[in-house]
Amino acid sequence: MSEPRLYIGKNRITDPLAGLSIELEKDERHYLFKVLRLKDDDEVMILDGVGNIFKSRVKGNHIILGERLDAKEPKLDLTLFQFLPKGDKLSDIVRMCTELGVKKFVLIYGERNYYGEVSPNKIKRWQRIAKEAAELAGRGVVPEILGPYKLFRLPDELFKGQIVVFWENSNQSIKDLFKSAISGNLSLFIGAEGGISLNEIEFLKSKGAYVLSLGERILRVQTASVVSCSIMFYLSNDIK
Repeated sequence: MSEPRLYIGKNRITDPLAGLSIELEKDERHYLFKVLRLKDDDEVMILDGVGNIFKSRVKGNHIILGERLDAKEPKLDLTLFQFLPKGDKLSDIVRMCTELGVKKFVLIYGERNYYGEVSPNKIKRWQRIAKEAAELAGRGVVPEILGPYKLFRLPDELFKGQIVVFWENSNQSIKDLFKSAISGNLSLFIGAEGGISLNEIEFLKSKGAYVLSLGERILRVQTASVVSCSIMFYLSNDIK
């Protein structure tokens, strides 16, 4: 059975040394004592959201911070640029791709996928899903969710490392591009239900993007996002 885990923001970990006492908030006490059924002196892994995990213990209404452990974050720093899909599909994408190791999500409005403004409450909900998925996966990092941005107005500083776009009309195989393990930063673009327009592909090419194929079959948005991220983590030797 895996160790229970709890996210506590770095701003509350004033001194990341063993022995630090952190008072639990109401929802955290409910989660630990009512949901997980922990008792005094039980062990719990504390995630700070920026790459650290601490082996800690419950003491009354406090957490006593323990030794820092290796968070085992992926070597590949993957940002998923996700064209916003219809409905609540993004919740599944955020959950599963966070579990895989995505470091950041950037939400995109494209020419074929504008379904109205996204409310701040939705962003908060997706961020909460990312936090819960990071806890479940035992990650030391909680991915940030940025945007939505219109594709043609994306800030240049968001493009990091190699840029890869999976597009249904591409004939270029992943195997043709990646001959050896990848590392560092990667910006991965995945379209929504209507796909990515030719204008958008040309724009991304102007930024240096490689336009690749995921194969002959048309995939659901959620499937395409999870498969694409899985492939990239496999190519970085994170999945063996």
